[in-house]
Amino acid sequence: MVDDFPNNLVVTEGLLRAYKMRVFTCMNGREAVTLAAMRSFDLVLMDHMMPEMDGIEAMQAIRALGERFAELPIVVLTAHAVSGMKEMFLANGFDDFLSKPIETDKLDALLRRWIPAEKRQNAPEGVEVPPIMTGAVKSELTMQRLDLFNHYRWHFVNGLPVDQAYCEKFAALAEALGMTELAAAGRRGDA
Repeated sequence: MVDDFPNNLVVTEGLLRAYKMRVFTCMNGREAVTLAAMRSFDLVLMDHMMPEMDGIEAMQAIRALGERFAELPIVVLTAHAVSGMKEMFLANGFDDFLSKPIETDKLDALLRRWIPAEKRQNAPEGVEVPPIMTGAVKSELTMQRLDLFNHYRWHFVNGLPVDQAYCEKFAALAEALGMTELAAAGRRGDA
């Protein structure tokens, strides 16, 4: 996961936690290129707009690292989901597109599309990696909580004014989703 905004990293990592994934985070494109060269990944989620090296430049630099990176799925994340953007990103070499705030059903479909089936079903000994969650496994309450959490989080991320009651509702949702650090930040009003 690559994003220059720490809160986006925390939220996305929290969403991915439900999938029992091992998540590595980077704050900019240069860090992502360095980390990609050092490790093997199944998927990269890359923010589009970052200082120093934007998502397109970082994706191209990762692809230039060698042959094994040509097949690495790199998905662009953007809050600018206007008409024609998806096509532009795909034409520039991204494999897929996910708009922010992240909708859990779209994230689930994306992970099904790009995480190899054998990685979803055969965990290394001692590591629990269940298959990608299905709609039957997810409770409607959890889905509603995630959607509402994303809505509340959007206000914090965009610096919109929030009152204490808003902060408490956000914190309760974060806690219900197992994001205790984010819940504490929400209570302080700095999530």
